[in-house]
Amino acid sequence: MKMNKILAAMAATVVSVSSMAVMSLSANAAEKTIAYTDGGIASMGKDNDGISVRKNIYNTWGNNVTDIDSANPVNKYITVDFTVSGIGDKSTNYDEAGNATDAFFVYLAGSVGTNGSWNKADDTCPCDHVAITGDGDYSVTWNLNEGSDTIDCLILQSNINMYGFEGTDETYHGINFTINSIKTDDGAGDSTEAPTTTAADNNSTATTTAAAATTTKADDKAAATTKAAATTAKPAATTAKPAVGSEASASTGDAGVGVVFTVIAAAGAAAFVSRKKN
Repeated sequence: MKMNKILAAMAATVVSVSSMAVMSLSANAAEKTIAYTDGGIASMGKDNDGISVRKNIYNTWGNNVTDIDSANPVNKYITVDFTVSGIGDKSTNYDEAGNATDAFFVYLAGSVGTNGSWNKADDTCPCDHVAITGDGDYSVTWNLNEGSDTIDCLILQSNINMYGFEGTDETYHGINFTINSIKTDDGAGDSTEAPTTTAADNNSTATTTAAAATTTKADDKAAATTKAAATTAKPAATTAKPAVGSEASASTGDAGVGVVFTVIAAAGAAAFVSRKKN
């Protein structure tokens, strides 16, 4: 019995450790890089307002920019690392009178599955707005409400008025955005993998329960064998003291009670036969 309990405890421990390992692996989401081919100045463009510069990453709506493959599954976010050049140390737009107006910022615009990001206003656009404080390297993230198997449109959009800088429209007045990398998470640990973890946990529970049931069954069998041996070992004592009454019951347990009941039953039967003859 003790050995069975030890084995059951060991099995439960191994199963528990295995379950924790599965959960740990599922919880560790990793980042993956989306392959990108930089179209250079050909990927630069202007927003619908006609003055704000942007970098088209994938835009076939009135454009012909496919610098990434649209069939790129994305999950919880899209992060773009990029470099701004051509604005020097400027960080804000200016009006015609030379007064500073809105500070420069960049965000990710476009359409990804059910996710849309178009409005420049900080309070309505779901994407992070990154302040641009001059030439340099930056990173911007779009946190998605839902994952998608495709990227339908993706643009690095700014509010930088290109006419605040010298140059021509063909070169976007010298302003350029260079994409360094595009990343998303690989989906590990998502709800889509939860059934795998759950199944492992259920199997663990079933294994532990089965082990416990086997141990219980073995213990019950051992107990039954012990009880049978005890019952077999005491018939002589029962036969030797059939009329002792409560003392016989105390010394033989359930067997003593059975003998007394048998004696009483026999006496009753004899009395019934005697009455019937009379």
